[in-house]
Amino acid sequence: MTVDADSVLLWFDKAESGLAKDSKLPLSEIYAEGNVTVRRKDDLQIADKIFENVKEEKGILINSKIKTTIQKREDKTSAVSAIKAPSQKRKTFTFEGLPTYIQGEEIRLIGKGKYEITNGKISTCGFGHPHYHFQGKKIRLTQRGVHNIVSSTNNAFYLEKYPIAYLPYLVLDVKKDERLLRDWQFGSSSRFGSFFKSDWNLFAVTGGNQKDWSDLILNLDYLQKRGFGTGLDFEYSRQDLFGYLDTYYIKDHGDSDINNVPIENEDRGTILWRHRQELPYDLRLEMEYSYLSDPQFLREYFRQEFKQEKDRETALYLRRIHDTSAETFVINEQFNGFDTTVDSLRERRYAERLPELSYQIIGEPIGDNLLVFSSESTATYFNGSFERVDPEVESESVARVDTANRVSMPFKPGFFNINPFMEGRVTGYTESIETSDAVDEANGPATGRFIGSFGFDWSSTHWRNYSFYNDFFKINRLRHIFVPELRYSYSPIMTKDPDEFYQYDEVDALDSSNVAVIGVKNKLQTKRGEPGLEKTVDFVDFSVDYYFFPSKAGLYNDGINGIIIREDNFINIDFRSQLTDIVAFVSERNEFNTEEFRFDVLSSGIEVYNLPDWQYFFGYRFIRDISSTIMLAGEYTISEKWKVTGEEKYDFKSLKLEEDANNNLNRENKTQNLRTNIILSRYFHDWIGSLTLELDPVRDDSSYRFDLTPKVMEKKPRRFWF
Repeated sequence: MTVDADSVLLWFDKAESGLAKDSKLPLSEIYAEGNVTVRRKDDLQIADKIFENVKEEKGILINSKIKTTIQKREDKTSAVSAIKAPSQKRKTFTFEGLPTYIQGEEIRLIGKGKYEITNGKISTCGFGHPHYHFQGKKIRLTQRGVHNIVSSTNNAFYLEKYPIAYLPYLVLDVKKDERLLRDWQFGSSSRFGSFFKSDWNLFAVTGGNQKDWSDLILNLDYLQKRGFGTGLDFEYSRQDLFGYLDTYYIKDHGDSDINNVPIENEDRGTILWRHRQELPYDLRLEMEYSYLSDPQFLREYFRQEFKQEKDRETALYLRRIHDTSAETFVINEQFNGFDTTVDSLRERRYAERLPELSYQIIGEPIGDNLLVFSSESTATYFNGSFERVDPEVESESVARVDTANRVSMPFKPGFFNINPFMEGRVTGYTESIETSDAVDEANGPATGRFIGSFGFDWSSTHWRNYSFYNDFFKINRLRHIFVPELRYSYSPIMTKDPDEFYQYDEVDALDSSNVAVIGVKNKLQTKRGEPGLEKTVDFVDFSVDYYFFPSKAGLYNDGINGIIIREDNFINIDFRSQLTDIVAFVSERNEFNTEEFRFDVLSSGIEVYNLPDWQYFFGYRFIRDISSTIMLAGEYTISEKWKVTGEEKYDFKSLKLEEDANNNLNRENKTQNLRTNIILSRYFHDWIGSLTLELDPVRDDSSYRFDLTPKVMEKKPRRFWF
């Protein structure tokens, strides 16, 4: 403890007999007045007067303030984020390092680490007259270990001098993130009318040790045109397990959702539980339960989760990984009764596995590393599937056994890397599709097939250094890394056509293939930074791969609309360049069709980054027969207190479904603004007020909203990448 004041009086107990003359006398009492500051570990006490009986650990502080700092903690949500996508429903922030102030007319020390405050205030605002605070007539502060527990009754929450809320009981740990109101915003939308959304930390009110390992958030929302919405979000993290449970319910008073889809049931909502647990013997257990009231709910109310999250399902996944082998057990079922895939254009199937067993061996050396063996074997019972489009053949419950085994022989003659391989895949089905008649029929006999493949991978790595310098691009010598590659795979043996099987996943869709890929990877590196502190920077990263199909068998891959067949020869082009410290150019996943001599996919963007003053981004994305979109984004700091951000997306080839006189849907291309977003931010001493104007023609919605969040919650992304 350290005491500073204009005047300080110290009382010491009399020296006990037998003590040496140079021994320190025990401190008994302290009295100080005038600009008194007392420092105790992480806490700072400020008062006009202070008296403390050190021996009895009692005292009094007049016109005083206690400042304590929120401690850094183990983030229990960091583990949860591994299984949880970023949520539109609420934000995750931290107050770590932010001071908390507790002040009152009179603070009494009634025991070790125990204080009673008369007419007290609690705030994270450091001003002498705080802009916001809780106020109570009698507040108790208990310091125990890493905790500073504040409990109070009959509390009022003030903004400036105006009370806006009343809480009969309040418990806060002011050394931790104990905000009662986690987040709030209000505004107006053409789809929802005026709205108010808020997230409340229930554990901040109830107290308890469960706050150390969990969070419980109450969502309270009001949408003028749709009604009241509420939900509970529970996150937990213990030593060997973590997970979260999200719920939401709204009694929807609207008539239709986006795209004028009628609302059939006004009781709408969602339940999502995801859990991960480490078990003995290297086992990991993952579980998920999902409920959605209807297929349109997420698209209407939680579009970020709808676009970015994995498909929702009810599943149990058990795995064990040991050395080069892995065993898995999966059960997944769609209790919702419909597919919850995130993109309505995806022509994919959701297949229920009840269950699926698999065993994998990855890279097991054989014969003193002369050969490498890899294998994957699965046994699956499919309980039907959900379709995005009406299938020609109704899916049935089928059992499937599949095993794929590969033997490769990697070797390195000189500076070449060569890896030839042979693979055999055997698949058996309890039921097939009868294709002998003019019309395909279900309930065919049990069947199976064999696919035999072989191929090789070849590559070589070369590099050279150049003494080249350029001040404008800040080039301090160049290193050129050059990697030519050749990959070839051929499946000449296939005993059954994939049309004879129910299509549940990519294994059933496999067909004969003959693919050659010729590629070159180029990288130019330089050094940038202060002398002696230079770092290697990838100045240019340029890759070209030419996909060639000698027999026109095509290539199965994950395309925009799910698993598709690519039959045309094409060139894949990826280019990145960090031109200077503030200018970057990127153009990735471009596909040039060499047979039709035009781009099927083309994307590029340039960003100029000069924070804290400004940054802007210009991008273009082209997908043949689907879209041709430009993207603009910019951020400009007007002054220390004001900043403006804007985003724009415009599609010159947007698809639109038009219904003709015969009730047939026809696809038409038209130009369309996809989204306009402008944010004006005002910085206060520890808060940020933001006014957001948003135009979303795709959802037929225009809105504005106002947010007020602490500065420590501000996110500062470096890139706008689309």
